Amino acid sequence: MTYDRDSSYKHPVTTTLEALSKGIDRILKRWPEPNKPSKLSLLNDLAQAIRPGANWGALKSQQREVQPAARQNNMALIPRPGREARTLPARMFPIDAMDNGSSIFELSEDVKPLFGMTHRGHPIVGLVLSAWDGNGSCDISIFTRFVLVKDGQIVVETAHAWEMSANVGHLVLQAVQNLQWTNLYPTYAQSDCSHLCVLVGPFYGAAALPGSGYRRAGVDVESQGLRLLFDPNEVPSLEDIDTCLRLASSSLQGLELEAFPSADPIQFRISQPRMNVWSATDFPIPELLDGRDLFRPNTRSDWSHGGDFMWKRRVSKYGKLGEALDLALTLIDVDDPEVYLHVHLTSEPKSAKNARAQPGWRGGMVKGWRVLKMELGSDPMILSLDEETEQRFAAGLHGWAKNEGYSVETERPKQAVEALIFRDARRASHHLDEVQAIMDSIT
Repeated sequence: MTYDRDSSYKHPVTTTLEALSKGIDRILKRWPEPNKPSKLSLLNDLAQAIRPGANWGALKSQQREVQPAARQNNMALIPRPGREARTLPARMFPIDAMDNGSSIFELSEDVKPLFGMTHRGHPIVGLVLSAWDGNGSCDISIFTRFVLVKDGQIVVETAHAWEMSANVGHLVLQAVQNLQWTNLYPTYAQSDCSHLCVLVGPFYGAAALPGSGYRRAGVDVESQGLRLLFDPNEVPSLEDIDTCLRLASSSLQGLELEAFPSADPIQFRISQPRMNVWSATDFPIPELLDGRDLFRPNTRSDWSHGGDFMWKRRVSKYGKLGEALDLALTLIDVDDPEVYLHVHLTSEPKSAKNARAQPGWRGGMVKGWRVLKMELGSDPMILSLDEETEQRFAAGLHGWAKNEGYSVETERPKQAVEALIFRDARRASHHLDEVQAIMDSIT
């Protein structure tokens, strides 16, 4: 069977795996809480039964290998940036699939035939989708754009439904729906904007750029700007990464995003976060909190004391140290998400009168804190930095804590409360410049 570039044919392997995935969705809807397993764990069990030793990701990879190639692939038409182009960083950004949702891999797989087709006679090399912050979720706009090749040049044009062929329109709508069910919310947080411009093309993965509502540090900050979205168990190949970067670089001017210079040619290159900064620690993770003044705010109930515990000790569960932790980590180029500040907090002032004008109106943080990484199923790790980087990090953390109303204490009072404060990625990135200035001011 041939695979026509304007055909809606799907390979039997694709159909079988999609049917299994949808079947798991129906099973999970009827599965009672609280022992409901994750969708991925059930899919991995199915994969093991179908092919011993394989997980779901391996089956999807096998599916990719047996996919028939499109008669025309437009990937080769995407140009490379010239040597005069300004270089900006891009960062790999894994996106976990939502329960009963779609993955970045599924989005890429389903839309792939589009990039062997044409629109108004011009080859399609990219599809631009608009995602908006839905206050805890994401809303995907039906406003879409095509990245086309006209006379050897990359152009971005609005994709009007009445101009699309039936097959093109089907693929575009499917991409919109798939992205709607993808967990993009962490990407909004890191970009500190209400609008994301998501670029998909002839590669596995997607590129996310801050759109309108842009409020953050410059795009030359290593961990800001372009993000290559991918599934943790489906890391893109080097060819996929290269194609994604070429498409983003060549189409950036046509996207007209306020965060990026509009006149200069741009080329994106992958930047790596700081590695080998975690070492073993003896920090014990308690099963129960009874008898220990430890709290972990805004997480599972078994890790959080009740309101009376916090109220009697006059410690706020809604402070700004999680944001200070994230800003300081970002500026020393540490990307790990499951990070906590293990710190002792002092009580808030008894009187609220003129409290904001006094140091420590939120209470205080006690020096001697440590930064821990605690991932599910792994032993805790502690952040270990060289002396210069540690001084910069501490200066940024303390400086922004003071800016948010905390005092920094050298001695721990008896009534201090032990806390594990989660890295709050939902922070205001436009504060990065101010925290960086604090770090740069140390001698």
